[in-house]
Amino acid sequence: MSLRLLVNLLITAVSLIFLAGLAYVLVDGYRASVREEVTAATRVTVQMMQAVVAENLQAGATPQAAEANLVAFVRRLGRVRSNDIVVYQAAEVIYSSPPPTYKAGRFAPDWFAALVTPDLKLTEIRLPGMRLMIVPDASRAVLDAWDDGVRIFWLALGFFGALNALVFAFVGRALRPLEEIVGALRAMQQGSLQARLPRFRIPELASVSDSFNRMAEQLESTLSINRRLEQKGEVARLLHRHIEEERRGIARELHDELGQALTAIRTIAVSIANRTRQGQPEIHENANTIAAVAGQVYDGVHGIVHRLRPAALENLGLPQVLQDLAGRWRSAHPDVELSLEVGEGLEDADEGVVLAAFRVVQECLTNVARHSGATRVDISAHPATGSRDSAPAVQIVVKDNGKGLAGAAPPGRFGVMGMRERVEALGGWLTLESGPGAGVTVSVVLPLKD
Repeated sequence: MSLRLLVNLLITAVSLIFLAGLAYVLVDGYRASVREEVTAATRVTVQMMQAVVAENLQAGATPQAAEANLVAFVRRLGRVRSNDIVVYQAAEVIYSSPPPTYKAGRFAPDWFAALVTPDLKLTEIRLPGMRLMIVPDASRAVLDAWDDGVRIFWLALGFFGALNALVFAFVGRALRPLEEIVGALRAMQQGSLQARLPRFRIPELASVSDSFNRMAEQLESTLSINRRLEQKGEVARLLHRHIEEERRGIARELHDELGQALTAIRTIAVSIANRTRQGQPEIHENANTIAAVAGQVYDGVHGIVHRLRPAALENLGLPQVLQDLAGRWRSAHPDVELSLEVGEGLEDADEGVVLAAFRVVQECLTNVARHSGATRVDISAHPATGSRDSAPAVQIVVKDNGKGLAGAAPPGRFGVMGMRERVEALGGWLTLESGPGAGVTVSVVLPLKD
């Protein structure tokens, strides 16, 4: 049901209630008016007839003469308004008032007469040998009330129709801006954020148009910001992808070229040391030194290769990658206790998430070793249960019991900027909590692909 029709129905209902109340008041007024008019006319008629009868009796006329005089009087009198006069001699009617000439032949409807006709009693005047009956007749007063009510009815009906027509036209005009509002909303629903509404004259609708226009401007601004952020995120993803490709290339070159060269140097040095063991002790010792240094350099290169691109990243899932990283870190830092807890359901995480998680945990452990002075590090990785958009995600938390940060970490300290950019490039977010002597807690949420 439209608002326009609803308003008209409401006006109609109120009008009908008003008309019903008006009808009740009018009927009650008509009833009182008819009673007053008929009662007054009857009282006058009774007093007049009683006076005539008394005058005839006091004049000393015989009963027959008095009766004749009374009949002659009522015949000359004719009809008295709102009363019928009937004269009985014995049981025979010798006179009855003529029918009314006022609005002759017309009567109000029976139902209306029943509503407004009061309870009236006839009056009887007795004389020797005859009776005179005064019978109240409210039909003319009722008919007057009916005619008056009909005029009021047509006037009220005309007012009722005019009111509804005016309300219908006014409401239609007042609600016309709603079509523009609906059109603007549909345009915005279809992606046209440039849709705007004019300022309407009606204050309430003007407020709606102002709010709509502000909302549209904010949405347009937010969309523009989101697009820039998406572009920035895409640039960050491309940058990190390029960096990882460079890391992979450098690691491969170090492993294949430098690693093979160091292996060859070490092999040649060992061979020379073996051949000069007996006769050339100085050369033998130098050869062993070269072999030992080559081995040390090879181990160093191997560590660099692992930091650049661990082999676990190539073939293993997130749980295995974190376990491999934790195992190597424990070996390198036996004085720091490290615990790792990995939840179920993370084996199928995509490569981007695995790589980002590895780099974040790697950076956190590097910071622990260099700056925190911690004796314990706790790492956990679990499916997220409260991501911002309710999408599947993994939450990684790295917490140490070190000295914490003296204040808010400046951008870039402990690699926070790099970690944050890497995480946000994948649509995730990073939070860092710390206090003096309270350690550092890094929490990362990374969305998982469905």
